[in-house]
Amino acid sequence: MRMEMAFGLRQEQTMRLAPQIIQSIEILQLPLLALEERLQTELMENPVLEMNQKKDEATPREEREQVPDPFDPLGEAWREHFRQWSGRSIKHVERDRKLDAMQNTSARGVSLQDHLLGQLTLVDIADRLHVLCENIICNIDTNGYLQYPLEEILPTVDLPKVSLHELEEALQLVQSLEPAGVGARSLTECLLLQLDKDDVHYVLKAELIRNHLEDIRVNRFPQIARDTGRSLEDIKDAVEFILTLTPKPGGPFDTMEAAYILPDVIVSEANDDELEVRLQESGMPRLTISPFYRKLLAAEANNSITKEYVRKKIQSARWLIDSIEQRRSTLLRVSHAIVDAQKEFMKKGTIYVRPLRMQEVAKKIGVHVSTVSRAISNKYMQTPQGIFEMRYFFTGGTGDDAGVVTSWHSIRDRISRLLEQEDRHTPLSDEDIAKELVGQGVNVSRRTVTKYRKSMGIASSRQRRLY
Repeated sequence: MRMEMAFGLRQEQTMRLAPQIIQSIEILQLPLLALEERLQTELMENPVLEMNQKKDEATPREEREQVPDPFDPLGEAWREHFRQWSGRSIKHVERDRKLDAMQNTSARGVSLQDHLLGQLTLVDIADRLHVLCENIICNIDTNGYLQYPLEEILPTVDLPKVSLHELEEALQLVQSLEPAGVGARSLTECLLLQLDKDDVHYVLKAELIRNHLEDIRVNRFPQIARDTGRSLEDIKDAVEFILTLTPKPGGPFDTMEAAYILPDVIVSEANDDELEVRLQESGMPRLTISPFYRKLLAAEANNSITKEYVRKKIQSARWLIDSIEQRRSTLLRVSHAIVDAQKEFMKKGTIYVRPLRMQEVAKKIGVHVSTVSRAISNKYMQTPQGIFEMRYFFTGGTGDDAGVVTSWHSIRDRISRLLEQEDRHTPLSDEDIAKELVGQGVNVSRRTVTKYRKSMGIASSRQRRLY
């Protein structure tokens, strides 16, 4: 049975997950700082949990159940649990899923992407459109903007025969979510999305945003009035409203990353020129189950109510310990697969990052693609080239006639390097850049270069020229 996940679990016939599976999924997607905070909370709330002071010592086997390996929350180990729910009605299951989503959304602070995925779970749409929306959301940056053109996202979608029109439809749906302005591809589009089309002054406000942002910036109100044929008072009122709109709708959600980034994975060069991959585990407590409570549970003379309480706490502790070990195993194997695929990048730099899809990594390590997505969510990798979000290594690309594919990240980096070296008195045109890239073996058109340059916020050659 094919499954898909988004802020909980979604599938063609959605089914409710066992608590331990939900916990495993939640633990898997937590970044290091959030995981440490979660474990400290668990230590305070569950009396049977203890912290092993010897952090380098593995959790004793007898203090936890055997951990499945390889770990895949959607793998065969869980299929039987799903089958027993197959008789439930779709309406009943949908109600459960929406209730869970609302409860989870309000219970704790979430990232912008989790906030959007939570809203998406409440929208009744076809599974295919749901998957497309998930892909869109995963490509939205912390400011709330779509990071890449739809043409770049299209090849990364794991669905048959997806059209650009379908992806555009998905983007429009995502742009209808809160916060207003999210999913925009430019400042102009972001501000337009925040307007109310039922506003009697919508036409004027939209015209000012589309055509007069620069005039507004330098207070050329009389010029705007002449161009639009509107009164100066109308212009000032419209501008006053436009200035209340937010240019970064994702800003309120971007708190933890702005403060501090602690990489979950560290990649370093070993003496034999090989790459060493390890998890950042300093400060991470090793949890064990208290021998006192295990003996208390085994004692026959204890009160039945007490034994039941201890039994439940020990069961909860075992689930947590298993989930942590599963997270560790999965994240380590995903990281090894990424490093194996990106060896040239690790040793030579960003120009050498190669196209990589989550499906490729999932197949290599034998897990569901959604497990890979959860494993890299909001996590960072420290490499010899610097610290990168783990999603950075998953990107599409463009191929040449010989079948050689260059990643979008590599193309952007090459463009940046060319522009850094240009003579500002005779700056490179987009056509010049395209010719340079073709000379480097990268098959791109002038139109593609223009698209990348604009997405990178780089001015045109005319605007870059020094006179």
